[in-house]
Amino acid sequence: MYRNFGSEVTLINRSERLLKNGEPEISLGIVDMLKKEGINLYLGTELREVEQSDSKITVKFLYEDKEAVVIGDKLLVATGRVANTKSLDLVVAGVKLGKRGNILVNKQMQTNVDYIYAAGDVLGDPMLETVAAREGTIAGENALTGSKLEMNFDIIPEVVFTTPSIAKIGLTDEEVNGKGIKCNCNTIDINMVPKAEILGDTRGLIKMVANRDTDQILGIHILAPIAHEIVHEATMIVKNKMTIDEVIETLHVFPTMSEAIRLVAQSFRMDLNKVSCCV
Repeated sequence: MYRNFGSEVTLINRSERLLKNGEPEISLGIVDMLKKEGINLYLGTELREVEQSDSKITVKFLYEDKEAVVIGDKLLVATGRVANTKSLDLVVAGVKLGKRGNILVNKQMQTNVDYIYAAGDVLGDPMLETVAAREGTIAGENALTGSKLEMNFDIIPEVVFTTPSIAKIGLTDEEVNGKGIKCNCNTIDINMVPKAEILGDTRGLIKMVANRDTDQILGIHILAPIAHEIVHEATMIVKNKMTIDEVIETLHVFPTMSEAIRLVAQSFRMDLNKVSCCV
């Protein structure tokens, strides 16, 4: 965003990969795009020192086994968040906390103290507004009516509002393999989507992760214009345990960016370079 406003931007990242918990194809794609926008990237760094002198800020860090220095006007630090629970004296109430001070709850948002429920960022990750809202609904309903509603933490879409944006739902291929499930994964470039050509922005890709034995779709990962809008259909697909063929058989409006989901599903069955649109 700052680069789009005309600022010179340098990103210093501790890990070797941006978005290290996501798909590597997405990470490589966004790194390439950020560099093309003129953003300076340092990956796999180790912070050494931060100094402020007059109006300038100096950051010293190790990069590729050498000390590097970046001088700028502003410093934005993004090192994560922790639950703000210290002042609540929850230990006095007997409520159990996690290692990072987060309140521990079950899927019904109930703590170890039967009549105390909790919701929102005090629970720790994922700290998202929509998640907090749903947790609050479940906590309030269960606490006041005795209902047994449960929160499904497996179906939570995540978005990074870069340009183009990044969105994901469900498991990565690494996570699927880690569960002992045989993974079947396909990736297509967004330039395969006719609407992207029309919009004049063909940057990005979409990756679909499926169970090799059942064809159930377990994850969808997107780097594309309006990926943050496309992910809602992807969420419904994963939530309803749809298969590759069920997505292929679902009609999509032409031309739309949402066709990317059907196209990546079709890529499991055919060579997209040899078919016309709307097949």
